[in-house]
Amino acid sequence: MPIFYLIEFKLAKGKKKGTTGVPSRFWGQKFLKTGFSRKNIEYMDEHGFSFVMMVKGCRKLVHSIVDEKRDTFEAKSEHAMRAHDLSGTTSRRKLFEDDEKERFFHLYFSPIKMAKERREIDESIALMEKHLAACHGQKVELGDEYRDLFDLFFDPQDQLLFGQLKHEAVNEMYKRCGYFCIVTSEEMSALDAYELYRGRDVSEKLFSMEKTFLGSRSFRVHSDVSMSTKLFVEFIALIIRQRFYNLLKNEVKKLPVRKNYMTVPAALGELKKIYLTRVNNSVYQLDQPVTKTQQTILKAFGLTKDDVSVELAKISKILKAADAEMAREPEENSEEENDNGEA
Repeated sequence: MPIFYLIEFKLAKGKKKGTTGVPSRFWGQKFLKTGFSRKNIEYMDEHGFSFVMMVKGCRKLVHSIVDEKRDTFEAKSEHAMRAHDLSGTTSRRKLFEDDEKERFFHLYFSPIKMAKERREIDESIALMEKHLAACHGQKVELGDEYRDLFDLFFDPQDQLLFGQLKHEAVNEMYKRCGYFCIVTSEEMSALDAYELYRGRDVSEKLFSMEKTFLGSRSFRVHSDVSMSTKLFVEFIALIIRQRFYNLLKNEVKKLPVRKNYMTVPAALGELKKIYLTRVNNSVYQLDQPVTKTQQTILKAFGLTKDDVSVELAKISKILKAADAEMAREPEENSEEENDNGEA
């Protein structure tokens, strides 16, 4: 299985400061890397790496795709990604003009994102208008963001008179609100590409969680062997915990309503409530019946309350045998003492 590179991609002439010509790699792990140039993409092609890229900063590239695909998929049911409140479509094209391979461009539209971005545009314009009004009659230097959105008028002494909003430029910005693009080197659906890209958060949060959940902020060991052993155990624990997360996440998708207890910490807390108590004659029994919440969690792991009863019966049998063994040991010791006294 190829390693996927999750990249926030920016078209750049050279290497971005702080990055290297060779992509960083982490064995078996999806991760995020920023500032990749064409040279980086060619390097991954040469070495057989697959990648997933969130395209940001490539205004001409993204805008051309949005203008081409606008109103062709947003309101169609077959393109709906209801679990994510998105619509998506996929097309094939070259990343560069002379690119040797065709990439897969996945364009998405989010109504929620559209409303948020449009509000941000309106707020920015309002701030600009307020700033222009405050600068009336003054000599000021205004950036390109002002000249892109306003026709600026100055008097003969280069003092600002007023700025007139370019409605056509604002309308073009409105049209592109709510869209974003993901590029993949391998063929896949828009849904698969989006979920794969979202998976980068899982990897980042997993290793961040290692510091708190497993206490890796400080190792508290005195030798390299102890540190290696602790790291090995922590990685095994992370693998198990990630497995729990995936199983719970898949089960959540099947539930009609999202449940707060279907997270790893909450699920483990609920399952800890399933335990045995000792009653008369070394008999162990379940402290309380398996609740409906616990049954839902167990279902995510492919288990039922009957499976729990079977396993608890086995544990109870083992514990009862251990109690019996412990009860015999004092009798044997007393017999040995009596024998030694008679001798």
